[in-house]
Amino acid sequence: MVEITPEMASLLLDFSLKFVLMLGSGILGAYLTYVYAIRKTLQERMLTERVALYRPLVHSLFSLIDLSPEEASDPEKIKTLEAELERLRRDLLLYAPSEIYRAFLKAMSTVKKGATARGVVEFMLSLREELVGETDITLEEVMEIKLVPRPEGNVI
Repeated sequence: MVEITPEMASLLLDFSLKFVLMLGSGILGAYLTYVYAIRKTLQERMLTERVALYRPLVHSLFSLIDLSPEEASDPEKIKTLEAELERLRRDLLLYAPSEIYRAFLKAMSTVKKGATARGVVEFMLSLREELVGETDITLEEVMEIKLVPRPEGNVI
């Protein structure tokens, strides 16, 4: 029969504690890696979905402020654009952060007053800040660039 001395018991206990700590830290590390991978995937998916929402919204806003005189007098064209913006507004209300929704409402109020692209550019900068995290691009820097109509009437 093997006799266990106090030194052997101490070594066995020390080995057991180290094994349990290593096993626990391995499990914790694997769990944290899994959680961060899921979080990153979720953030990427949300970013993709927001870009898919924001792109047609900005396009519709610019289409509304860049109407030719003939298009502006066409009630069917105006009604179609307003219906599209209303649909996108509802999507924004559901999926976008509060700051973005408020920036959209502010941009729409300037568009309805017959303003230039300034309100839409402010909205786009809000979108950029939300998507990128932060931005040091200012409204003045963007507005320095002349927005020149393309031959087909769209704003560059």
